[in-house]
Amino acid sequence: MHAGESSTSAFPCIVPYDAQTRAEWLQLTVPLEEYQDRLARVRLEMAAQGLDALLVVGNHGEPSGIAYLTNFTPRFGTTWLLVPLDGEPVVVADGLLHGEPMHSVLWNVWLPDLRPAWPRPGKPPGAIAQVLAGAARERGLASARIGVASPAVISSAHADALRRELPNVTWADGTAALMRPRAIKSENEIALMRRACEITALGLSAAEAACLAGRTEREVANIAHAAMFSGGA
Repeated sequence: MHAGESSTSAFPCIVPYDAQTRAEWLQLTVPLEEYQDRLARVRLEMAAQGLDALLVVGNHGEPSGIAYLTNFTPRFGTTWLLVPLDGEPVVVADGLLHGEPMHSVLWNVWLPDLRPAWPRPGKPPGAIAQVLAGAARERGLASARIGVASPAVISSAHADALRRELPNVTWADGTAALMRPRAIKSENEIALMRRACEITALGLSAAEAACLAGRTEREVANIAHAAMFSGGA
């Protein structure tokens, strides 16, 4: 498999997950051009910091970096995005429902090169490290300086596996290369933040009004959620 393309033969599954199939179901949060602009601005920061590539890592506890660049919000497992200074980025994800990428909302990854990895219990962390390392070598990054964004998301086992698979890579803190572009909000982002605040306010107002003697916490939460969903959540 070459950089820039995903292959259903690379991972055993029933439902195809190639870029063309995913495009039929893709639901973008912002226009595609904005995602492309985000990547370009991140790459400018990478160049300024002397990075050959950036590894962005996300999970259900810290999904924002992955969502910002790929349009995919991790809900389970761990998702990894390798962004070379030049060349196609690659997304590697190990959170697969039923072992099927297309059962796991991965259709929302707009980048063409998507590579699933097995999350089975008992599988060594090196399974995902091998997939990442293979993608890095394809892109000429076997001896590169790679920055890591959100390093706290990476387990020590995965970190050790990556070092074993890519022994000549120089690892660096790449958090700023991701966070500096994110600090400058676009018009689309501001509009989404404003809308989220409006919906949150609906829920809080409904919860406040619902706090009556004899009501349970669950009943108040139901009323708050209903207000937010009715408001467009």
